[in-house]
Amino acid sequence: MDYLDYIHKLCKVCGFETKTDRLRIPSTKRICLVGCERNYPEENAMEVDKDVKLLIDSKTSKHMAVGCREQISRCFEMKGSVKEKWLQDVRIREKEEKVRNCTQLQRELVEEILKLVAEQLLNKQKLISLSTSSTESVKRLWNAGGRLSLEELARVIPREKIKKLKNECGGLQTLLKNNGHVFTVENGDVQLKVPSVEELIQKKKPVSLQKSYYRGGVRSVPRKQKPCWFQLNHPDGCPLSDGDCSYIHVTV
Repeated sequence: MDYLDYIHKLCKVCGFETKTDRLRIPSTKRICLVGCERNYPEENAMEVDKDVKLLIDSKTSKHMAVGCREQISRCFEMKGSVKEKWLQDVRIREKEEKVRNCTQLQRELVEEILKLVAEQLLNKQKLISLSTSSTESVKRLWNAGGRLSLEELARVIPREKIKKLKNECGGLQTLLKNNGHVFTVENGDVQLKVPSVEELIQKKKPVSLQKSYYRGGVRSVPRKQKPCWFQLNHPDGCPLSDGDCSYIHVTV
């Protein structure tokens, strides 16, 4: 039985003559079920309502066997009325839903975790040769670090910090993806994102980029809006020159 058949059966059990329709919208999820009329006499409404409540309780209660109507009825007698049981597990959604995508975390916590993750990756030293400028053929060695799994990184982060991340959707993975200018997360593995002149020209598309940044069909990248994380935190600094890097190079 597929999902729609299951929902159709529930509608029937709940006392509705149910018809299926297809909405004229561009979506794969456009099938709708419409309860047109009740499938029982009006004088049986109280009995049907009771059966519906028993059905939902049997699906949601942790302490009752599914389908055991007699046991459920005895439970009602011990705990109170059907209405009390019906409302027992109801939890009304808060008016304002809490944002849980790691964007509301304290900045100090985020910076500590980013530095800790970067330190673990840099310990697996991997020197690569990078161009430092789009106008000069100058190259330098830069530690790109290694690759570690999210599980390995989670083990080295202090427990109290991990607990705060677990309250967010996606946890550590979401936090690192939010900082895509520093890290690359792919198939559960993490590594440093290597700044390069070629990437700035071909691939770099900041989240803040909107249609207004187009000029004659050519993408214009907004620059110098945030400090360069690599220049401030990487032992080798940023491999790009101040003129080529899209982030601000702070003069110390």
